[in-house]
Amino acid sequence: MQTKLIASALFVLLSGSAGGTPLDTCSRPLRVGFYPIPPLYYQIAGDPAWRGLDKDVVDELGRRTGCQFEAVFDSRIRIWTAINAGKLDLTVSGIRTPERERIAYIFPYMQTRNMLVIRDGAPDAPQSGTEALASPHLTLAATRGYRYGPPFDAWIEALAQSQRLSDSGDEEAGLRLLAAGRVDTAIVREAAWDYYFTRGTVVHGMRLLDAGAPFVPAGLVLSRTQIGPQLAERFAETLGKMKQDGTLERLARRHMSAPLAQRAVDF
Repeated sequence: MQTKLIASALFVLLSGSAGGTPLDTCSRPLRVGFYPIPPLYYQIAGDPAWRGLDKDVVDELGRRTGCQFEAVFDSRIRIWTAINAGKLDLTVSGIRTPERERIAYIFPYMQTRNMLVIRDGAPDAPQSGTEALASPHLTLAATRGYRYGPPFDAWIEALAQSQRLSDSGDEEAGLRLLAAGRVDTAIVREAAWDYYFTRGTVVHGMRLLDAGAPFVPAGLVLSRTQIGPQLAERFAETLGKMKQDGTLERLARRHMSAPLAQRAVDF
């Protein structure tokens, strides 16, 4: 079941649409919020179609359950605001937190981890992520308002205090600051590295450093005010079967290398 992309502002589209009893069957199309996050949801030059692991997972859920989905495109912040307000049924690649689990069911279908990207010629020439985080000279581009988790958040706070932190609008914008030589380092999801490299955002003269960040599961996010426990369990069971029969890894391989795809579903 292919999702239908609705290219309009989220709150205009969903105004007044919430309410009622949470669904335990797919008695109507379910509104799913997508946001750009390659290689999970992205476009390629010259092609207006959206693609990615997030989209493929939703399409496969539709095929297996018979549920229909209406895709809504907006920013990650606005999507989570709509989930919190009960104005959106579900979203994708969400990370569990205690606050989020109070408003949504979250069922993982992949995992990823953050890596450090450093340019050749950076001060102190660190050879490991640990050395980089201990450097008193490196500058960093980090996405404004984003929480990276350990070990990066404490480092970012220290860099901000020493005025060695530059804000970027998103992950790719941070890499562009790095490519332009305006910062020494940036943070990138391991699953996205190949995507940026093959599309020219990442240039020669950059390399990845492992800073020891843990893998973080990300999954399907179902609004508790919109989706009832029976329907939530149906989606959870379907995702479990997709992992067991190899479908999740097969879908991941469409958008990332085989080793990355294998790691992405090894949760």
